[in-house]
Amino acid sequence: MKRQDRPERPRGGKAKGRHFERRLTLADVKNAGPGRHTDGGGLYLVVDDTGASRWLLRIVVRGRRRDFGLGSTLMVSLSVSYSPFVGQDLA
Repeated sequence: MKRQDRPERPRGGKAKGRHFERRLTLADVKNAGPGRHTDGGGLYLVVDDTGASRWLLRIVVRGRRRDFGLGSTLMVSLSVSYSPFVGQDLA
């Protein structure tokens, strides 16, 4: 059974393009354990073992991957972290 709302998977790998099927919610942010949690569009919630958490934006600039820190979750809310640039490639 094929779902129409998900990108098609090529053989032997993950689907190409953005994967917004797992957007982060406020409950996800509050209850996230240590590790890197993604929304599928380049935005990551990084939680340390100490419980400190921060936003990380992974984008492609001129064909090279770049990670940009957006700030602590105490300073930058979930809605602010979903800016117009999240998930965009910069040429």
